[in-house]
Amino acid sequence: MLTNCFQALSHPVRLQLLQVLATRPGCICGDVIEIGAFSKATILEHLRVLQRAGFIQGELEGRRRCYQLDSDTFDTFKRLVDQL
Repeated sequence: MLTNCFQALSHPVRLQLLQVLATRPGCICGDVIEIGAFSKATILEHLRVLQRAGFIQGELEGRRRCYQLDSDTFDTFKRLVDQL
């Protein structure tokens, strides 16, 4: 798990997405896309990586997906890093 988490956190765009989601919980994908000069496809791919690593959850709301941080994964990640 720890390796997957570090890989997911290794890209600056993914860190920026996590920062946005931390300040705007439940942020809808369309709102997240506005963080920079990135294409929708690029942002969606980074969101998929973060979701596969468990850092975020995506929930369908109609035709849009609402993303939020997964605090359980962050707690587990922090605990594992502290054990290093």
